[in-house]
Amino acid sequence: MESISRLSGTISRHLLEKGWFWSPTKTAVLSGTGWQVLDEGYDRPKPARIDPKQSNESKAMKVRNCETVEKSAVEMEGAQGCSVRQLVTKKDGAPNFAMRQFEVAPQGHTPLHSHPYEHEVYVLEGSGFVVEKTGQHAIAKGDVVFVAPDDVHQFRNSGDAPMKFLCLVPNDFEDKPITCAVPSESLNE
Repeated sequence: MESISRLSGTISRHLLEKGWFWSPTKTAVLSGTGWQVLDEGYDRPKPARIDPKQSNESKAMKVRNCETVEKSAVEMEGAQGCSVRQLVTKKDGAPNFAMRQFEVAPQGHTPLHSHPYEHEVYVLEGSGFVVEKTGQHAIAKGDVVFVAPDDVHQFRNSGDAPMKFLCLVPNDFEDKPITCAVPSESLNE
């Protein structure tokens, strides 16, 4: 193994303290005799290399402001004052997940419903409750919610301003059934 007496460029203190360095052409570790060059692939992941010739429009990165995505009313039984933007879907080339942004007007709500897929929710602004069969939980900006498959749930805005949240679901959600549990008016609040 060849000893490296001098490394060009900047190496972060953290990497030096850990005793290793990786570049596109060499992996080196610090040993008692100094830096030692090792074979590539030494116990460290290499950065992914992207071949621009292999990319196509459906796999290209997409960046856009969410306000430019069409907002449509949620037209399900039991929904009131609720709209959705389909931010990222399989039409955008997303192979696994869809990202949606819901906006619930003051005193509005999604339907009380269930479906056979999970979803993860991140509250962007506003406040309210997430309702489940056994009760409700207060939610506000910065909160996260995991809804398991087949859990009956509803999002209700209890504030004076719109409540917005991101909702991530498996990409094939449109092909799966949604069951409205009961009309929202029958919930005990």
